[in-house]
Amino acid sequence: MEFAIENLTAPPDRAELTPMLTEFFDYMVSNLVGLGGPSPDVSLVIDAFWKEAHHYLPPNGQSLLARNGDGQLVRKGR
Repeated sequence: MEFAIENLTAPPDRAELTPMLTEFFDYMVSNLVGLGGPSPDVSLVIDAFWKEAHHYLPPNGQSLLARNGDGQLVRKGR
């Protein structure tokens, strides 16, 4: 499978990335609950991510996205 790594310099498209974030945070919250932790509302966690997204971009941080040959985001197992 061919893919390209995109080094972000601006926040990614919200509509494109939110489904992947939802899947990731659902997984993380289920693991947290399985360990006896709290069960935060995933939508609130995602809202907090978007409010802080600039922290994950230069010069403060770095964010990378992998895209397949069709330009779609690469997701684990897909």
